Amino acid sequence: MTRQGRLAVFRADGNKSIGGGHILRCRTVADELARRGWRVALATDAQTTAHLGAWAVWPEMLVVEQSGGPSPEDCARRWPDGCDLLVTDHYSLDIKFETACRPWANFLFVIDDLGDRAHNCNLLLDQTLGISSDAYLNLVPDGSRLLIGPTFALIRPDFVKLRAASIKQRRLAPNFRRLLIALGLADNGLLLECLVEAISESDPTLSIDVVTGDARTSTSRKGRVTWHGRVGDMASLMATADLGLGAAGTSTWERCCLGLPSLMVILASNQEAIAQAIERAGAGLSLGPANEGLAGRAAAALQHLRSADTSLRTMSRRAAAICDGKGVQRVANAVEALYCDN
Repeated sequence: MTRQGRLAVFRADGNKSIGGGHILRCRTVADELARRGWRVALATDAQTTAHLGAWAVWPEMLVVEQSGGPSPEDCARRWPDGCDLLVTDHYSLDIKFETACRPWANFLFVIDDLGDRAHNCNLLLDQTLGISSDAYLNLVPDGSRLLIGPTFALIRPDFVKLRAASIKQRRLAPNFRRLLIALGLADNGLLLECLVEAISESDPTLSIDVVTGDARTSTSRKGRVTWHGRVGDMASLMATADLGLGAAGTSTWERCCLGLPSLMVILASNQEAIAQAIERAGAGLSLGPANEGLAGRAAAALQHLRSADTSLRTMSRRAAAICDGKGVQRVANAVEALYCDN
């Protein structure tokens, strides 16, 4: 089968509880494969399409209403000729789901960052900084290839295009004037309001961009605070910020790609290891979990950075060294190598 005839089906979900990270990183891989001539398709649930809007609109789709999303049988009925590659990015799917897909999918590719369950796959990606391949030693079959660490971080092209200019401006003008607060596509409205109030009171001269993740694309300004709904060009907002305050999830690698220093909020248990690794690398500061003390810790961290003249410059340099933005090309090369090796 020629590359132009190959079909990659992605199984991932996104909603107000889990956010959109799984869909976004799948879409990054899918766009690169499509650029190389592949057909790409998404198998998901109705909550995903309702919550994520345009991000959940793919060239080919299977959308089901039932809880748990599409089953292996649903996928087999939608694509009766099978697929060349099945990509799963879902914490509730494991070896049972993947094994059931084996008669239907030629190769299986798992995107994960938990390392807490067994998989039946040919390829596995965990882009977490500091993770060891030993974490998956007994969780994947012999012969499976592991793509480990932020060398393989799935960064969208719009971030990569701005990388050089973003890093350069931070070296030339390391002053702290603009803060970007973006906690992802989950529902964090009340948390955002508390953060903005505490930070504005602590430093009324600071310009703040707040991305709510709301499906509406409206923008409103109040004083030095600009509230954004769904943002089409997050890369530009990150590139013009001096500091980012965000979740220690998928967006961590986007901030690193642009050399944007981070204040990180832990919104899920799997983000704790990421936040700790980024802090150890000197590329950001962890604010800990999203509890009632978060706003105060954020304001204190900002004051600390204000008093340390070289902190932002150093954090920016170390962040940029973590991720060069070329991960998705490396991942796509690994996917296509499956066909050369078999």
